[in-house]
Amino acid sequence: MTLSVIIVNYHSLNYLRDCINSLYNVISSCNFEVIVINNSPEENISEISSGRNNVKIYENTNSGFASACNLGAVNSDGNYLLFLNPDTTIVNDDFENVIKIYEQLDAGSFGFKILNPDLTLQLSFGEEINIKGEFRNKKLEKYFKDRNSDIIEKIEMQYSEITPVDWVSGAALFLSRFVFNKVKGFDERFFMYYEDSDLCKRISLGGNKNYYYPFLKVIHHKGENTNNDFINSNYYFSKQSQLLYYKIHRSGFELLKLRLYLFLKFSFSYLTSFKTVYLKIILLVAGLKK
Repeated sequence: MTLSVIIVNYHSLNYLRDCINSLYNVISSCNFEVIVINNSPEENISEISSGRNNVKIYENTNSGFASACNLGAVNSDGNYLLFLNPDTTIVNDDFENVIKIYEQLDAGSFGFKILNPDLTLQLSFGEEINIKGEFRNKKLEKYFKDRNSDIIEKIEMQYSEITPVDWVSGAALFLSRFVFNKVKGFDERFFMYYEDSDLCKRISLGGNKNYYYPFLKVIHHKGENTNNDFINSNYYFSKQSQLLYYKIHRSGFELLKLRLYLFLKFSFSYLTSFKTVYLKIILLVAGLKK
């Protein structure tokens, strides 16, 4: 059984180097290959494959994260796929058990225990994406962002065993090639954000469950790009993907409520700041911009 680790790179060479080194330093329980889709072809990342025959690099124009993940899957050979962010490092090798338990559970996907660089828990799963669920997810995210130790400890204890969840983070998402092909991979209409939630939703609709698996640990550095244009673009893409998710998976009434909420929120934000990104989101919500 071979594990294909698929990593999408976008201006992340320093993180990518550490990520791949961690794979080679830690994994010994299974054969693996590494597929890197380089969405920033102007960045030379050839050094990561030096002396490593099972690291393959594919140069790619940036048509989105979901599209790049699918390209990685098509060019991989493993029975199992691990989609991994470049700003992650593997802490421990439990892949033999991961594969065995995954098959025993007839699972859809596994999300692993993701940690901050200081080894505190990072939120990497959540409730179903709907208006009520997103409100609770956002509230929990704020507790984690504020490092509320009581809440974090409670969540860590509550999810100390393998537990069914609605979705798991694409920062470290494991599934079989069979399940991936069954749901036809990532939906390439999602440029960035919500593509992992959409994949998990389609997996569950197909009859397999998504699980949080806390025994394999991954550090996620969350490398932040401080370029304002980059940040604003990402914010826009997040709202674009949110609307698309609701259009696909929620009722027309819920989509309408979301549009109204976003229109009011970003109208106020624009009138108090005049930031262009807020105006673009208003036009998007109103259906005047794709």
